[in-house]
Amino acid sequence: MKHLFLSAALLLAAAGTQAQTAPGTFLLTGSLGYDSRVDETSATQSSPIKRTVKNSQLNLSPRVGVFVANRLAVGVQADLSWQKAEMPDAYYSSPSGLPQFADRTDRSKGASIGPFVRYYQMLGEKMGFYGHLAGGYTRAQGSTTYEGPASYNNGKYVTKGGFANLTPGLVYFPSNRIGLEVSLGNLSYSSNTGKQEEPALPDAPQTRTSYFGARFGLSQLLLGVSCHLGGGSSN
Repeated sequence: MKHLFLSAALLLAAAGTQAQTAPGTFLLTGSLGYDSRVDETSATQSSPIKRTVKNSQLNLSPRVGVFVANRLAVGVQADLSWQKAEMPDAYYSSPSGLPQFADRTDRSKGASIGPFVRYYQMLGEKMGFYGHLAGGYTRAQGSTTYEGPASYNNGKYVTKGGFANLTPGLVYFPSNRIGLEVSLGNLSYSSNTGKQEEPALPDAPQTRTSYFGARFGLSQLLLGVSCHLGGGSSN
């Protein structure tokens, strides 16, 4: 598995030297993440072919906030994601028949938006910890397409719901305007409902899923850059 995380912030020129987390300071940050991997599984009775699955995912997460008190910022964030999985697939049209083969592609795209609260606990002038709490609304669309005899299984679905997550991190300020951030995972919760849209079925069931988990480790490593603009002197 290969991981590539690139975080970037939009920066406008600002005059003067300001404190990083003083009231009135604007916080601009965001992340761009890409993940690609290949998974292999052996053949089974229900899937009589060796399956190689190619997965790719792209995430974009801009954030804009303002410090309303010393070390305390509130703002709005958005998260955009695109996922794709390509694999061979096989099924039996009848218990005694021969397997039918097709190339399957799963695609999904999602978006979420909501408020966030971030608090900094400084260890000195240059370094400190922060906690980033966010929540909001999320929506995703997905599709499955087949090239081959199984093409009649093509379909589309939509999921909607909400999320909340808490991300701890470490920040280092090489200057009053720039923060270099490191995080290794988060606590997260989500609740979603989904329904098939195509082919349209009057009795299509609605699915409900919920998730709560903690994911920490080097595989969750995220490097970030934040910009702190304007504001006044800190207390």
